[in-house]
Amino acid sequence: MLYELCCHAYPFPATEEAELEHKVLYTKMGKIPHSVNLEFQDFITKMLKKEQKERPSIEEIIYNDVFQTKAILQKVTLPLVLNK
Repeated sequence: MLYELCCHAYPFPATEEAELEHKVLYTKMGKIPHSVNLEFQDFITKMLKKEQKERPSIEEIIYNDVFQTKAILQKVTLPLVLNK
């Protein structure tokens, strides 16, 4: 979802489930625009790693400095347990 919000597109555009599965497994995601902060580009890239073991957990995502900073800047109110 973060990729879609930043890029206004899907990382693996497809019209059918089989096509989507093939793209996710065997192709590279679409490029992230240069207008997206480099830290956020890196953050999104890590979340879309092919190998599940290499992707961050939801806790790692939420507690990540980039995520926390963006939430503050966008005035998103996170439950207290999700704040650093």
